[in-house]
Amino acid sequence: MTKRRLLSFCLVMIALSTAVGCRSPISKEQQKALDDVRIVMQYFPNFPDGSFIVYYGPYQGGTAIIGPKEVAFWVKDGKGYTVNQAAKDVAPALEQAPENVKYDTAFIEAAHCE
Repeated sequence: MTKRRLLSFCLVMIALSTAVGCRSPISKEQQKALDDVRIVMQYFPNFPDGSFIVYYGPYQGGTAIIGPKEVAFWVKDGKGYTVNQAAKDVAPALEQAPENVKYDTAFIEAAHCE
């Protein structure tokens, strides 16, 4: 199990590095967003090869995060929240996000920001 998590973490870091592209060095805002992704990464469903794609971006003072199978999380001040039922299903111990954070077009667009 530990090897699988390490492999998943490495794959995420490679994917995120590729997504960041030539924007080097990484900004403080981008580093914060990556740290926020790490908080909820353990809840992402794995594909058979252990890989997955994640989208993230600033949203309402925190970070909107959409992982595989449309699991949606919001992270603020180092704490992860579920945003939709898919996330609640994989992370039942996490609290629901505040009412002003919804899985809607604005949330999706924030997570897919470039």
